[in-house]
Amino acid sequence: MSKKKLSNAAMFGSVLSDMVSKGNEAIEAATPKPGKARVSSGVIAAARDTALADLRDERDRLKQELASASDVISIDVTQIVPSPFPDRLVDEDAREAFELLKTSIKAEGQQVPILVRPHGSGRYQICYGHRRLRAVTELGHGTVNALVRELDDHQLISAQGLENSARQDLTFIEKALFAEQIRKLSQTPKEAVERIKLVLSCTDADASAFKMVLTRIPAELIRLIGSSPKIGKPRWKKLADIFASQKHADTIASLVRAAEFQSIASSNDRFEAALKAGIPAVIKQQSPQQIVIGNSRVDVVHKANLVTLSTDNTDFGSWLGTRVEILYEQYCRDNSSDT
Repeated sequence: MSKKKLSNAAMFGSVLSDMVSKGNEAIEAATPKPGKARVSSGVIAAARDTALADLRDERDRLKQELASASDVISIDVTQIVPSPFPDRLVDEDAREAFELLKTSIKAEGQQVPILVRPHGSGRYQICYGHRRLRAVTELGHGTVNALVRELDDHQLISAQGLENSARQDLTFIEKALFAEQIRKLSQTPKEAVERIKLVLSCTDADASAFKMVLTRIPAELIRLIGSSPKIGKPRWKKLADIFASQKHADTIASLVRAAEFQSIASSNDRFEAALKAGIPAVIKQQSPQQIVIGNSRVDVVHKANLVTLSTDNTDFGSWLGTRVEILYEQYCRDNSSDT
């Protein structure tokens, strides 16, 4: 095994320092500011402060190591095993980005080291940098540039999340799967939420959406659908809502497990196919809705892909007809940001 210190380690430290500073901003933003009233109970506040303190300690230790150029070493790629907490879904949509990374490393060398922890018998377990390790290996390089740190599972998953948050390249569903791993490591639901918010730089609403989607849609089916980089929170929540009905869930599950579904190259298209399979079943089962507004009644009838509105107030109906274009523009604005 090669374990040679690199002369240009300072360059790697500079690149990583910039990455970590972005993670620091997320931590500082979540830290309670002096003079602001706390609305949490003592127990909740203690759990939150513990999680924040752990991440601040992690940040400070990483800063100290980056300041030392001798921390970047060269390690034999055969001596490195995967992280126990995968954070990416490998599919066709990820391959193009991977090939670009490979081309970059081939032309310019490995600019950013990976992070590993000792794994016994001279081996290491990767914390982050799986794609960099794979690219270096496929290019035929025998060694990879790395930082070695002693990390427990909490520290490993925190560092992994901070790096991904700084790079902002995980998809919504990849973050949801990663959040579930953080949840399993946490001792209480409140601690889990605080860790997820800090590690993934997300809001309470995001943490709640992650949990809802993972609770309703089996992880097996999520992996068969794939990373879906163009599919954000609203449409994943929509699919999760459909899964709330066991009948509809069975319909989609049968489709996703079929060989024809897996032949769809793009994970974005696989998601759209799964959603399309669930929506007709929901519409078919819906009964007509009757909405009473003042002295007026509006009936909403769903038939297959057609929605019909009728009202007993002719003036209101005429008014509505002249404003359909405005309402449609509002609909487009409300649904233009699928994040």
